[in-house]
Amino acid sequence: MLLDKVSIGRKIREAREHLGLSQAEFAMRIGVSYKTLSSWERGIYLVDVIMLNTIASVCGMTLNDFTDNPSSKSIAPISSHVVFSEAEKQLIQKVRCLRTDKIKLPEGHINVPTGS
Repeated sequence: MLLDKVSIGRKIREAREHLGLSQAEFAMRIGVSYKTLSSWERGIYLVDVIMLNTIASVCGMTLNDFTDNPSSKSIAPISSHVVFSEAEKQLIQKVRCLRTDKIKLPEGHINVPTGS
């Protein structure tokens, strides 16, 4: 199995985009920060094989789909439809509503300002 961090990163990005997910949404789904995902997608760091297996599973793919193995298939996932639980859908919607300057909190939640 040939591991090239730029090639693997490109394939991770293509698989994420095929699912129609933003970096933040996909990162949340696989349990990493969007910055970590971004560094993999840009080929700055090589994702470890355990996390790559998680990514492949979420995308309905195999580890071979991310390698430069000539026998590996195209990046199109086995299943073009990922099923999210209702809780995951709600969490994705909340993430989409976040703003860098203002976070919407649930009603009744007390927003404690941070000290300078």
